[in-house]
Amino acid sequence: MKRYPLLAVATLVFAASAWGGPPPSESSPIGVGDYLPDLVFATGLSEEHIRYLGLDSVPPVVLSKVDRDLLVIELLIAQCFKCQKQAPIFEGAYKELAALEGTGERVAMLGVGVGNTTASLDIFRETFGVSFPLLPDDSLTAFDLLGRPGRAPYTIFARKADDARRMVVSVHGGAFRSSEELLEEIKVTLEYDLSVIKGEGGKRPAVEPLESIISRDEIEKLLTQAADTLAAKTRKTTLLKLDSGDEVYVMTTGYGGAAKKLFAKVESRRTICGDCHDSHFIYVFDAEGKIVDFLSISLTKKGNIEWDADEVAFMKDRLIGRSIAEGDGFDVKVDALTGATITSILIFDSLRAGRRLYENLVSEGQIKSK
Repeated sequence: MKRYPLLAVATLVFAASAWGGPPPSESSPIGVGDYLPDLVFATGLSEEHIRYLGLDSVPPVVLSKVDRDLLVIELLIAQCFKCQKQAPIFEGAYKELAALEGTGERVAMLGVGVGNTTASLDIFRETFGVSFPLLPDDSLTAFDLLGRPGRAPYTIFARKADDARRMVVSVHGGAFRSSEELLEEIKVTLEYDLSVIKGEGGKRPAVEPLESIISRDEIEKLLTQAADTLAAKTRKTTLLKLDSGDEVYVMTTGYGGAAKKLFAKVESRRTICGDCHDSHFIYVFDAEGKIVDFLSISLTKKGNIEWDADEVAFMKDRLIGRSIAEGDGFDVKVDALTGATITSILIFDSLRAGRRLYENLVSEGQIKSK
């Protein structure tokens, strides 16, 4: 495992977390019997898609206003091979439904591009001949609201209940084998008795956080190595748990006016793609919220090949100087590593959520407020 030295520091804080979004204890994937959250997308649609979804106008696109009995929502990633392979299957079902009088009018099919921008989805649409609506979720907001369900492609079937809310009646992880299989699932879910399904939601346990592949002993050893590299002897290392739920290692080195604080967060992120491995990395920021270093623990690209030193250096170049306190965004054209777009999405998603950690550090006195 490669180790990369941290920058000079007097007080070093390591925060361990498994999610970029809400704490894992507060989240579980949406499932059968749950009601679909209010998903809103600030994007435009073609006139054809506006009519298809039964909407008056857009933006924004509010899924609760879609005038169909059944919503079939495919969570996809434009760069995911399995999602690309499934594109003609969904397209085939979409076209066949349009020809099924009495059934097609009850169903709306759409795709949500997890971590994708409108531009990425436009390329996906053109490349794979997709004609059903595609909605960008570049900030992973919808994915978070859905409890971060299984790896893409992932399909959610939600029916309109008597109280006008939408109840999840079926979910499907992975790709469908054929348009016929997808159509059969659609027809079956249209016949489900919602009164039987009601009450099934809320019985699932919260998602367990993904454990770091670095043990506590390894973290403490890495902290000591970092301090020794900086020629600043470690004076004290303390493991703290913030009221927010974040666990932080506080390591104090240096004395007097030379004492400073840096904060390093250990991130272990479950992959959002069925083709990819989980991601483990560290980003380091100062008391101003500025990123000063980035370390790879285990990051992979296409073919699940580990990043090399040059690829880690590329990401460091993209990150150093950004502010997590200000929530700097992600531009796939310049920030994504070639062959590792999905991993890049997860890294930047963690940085967006780092703003919450920064605010908690301030509110709990670990960082002095300005």
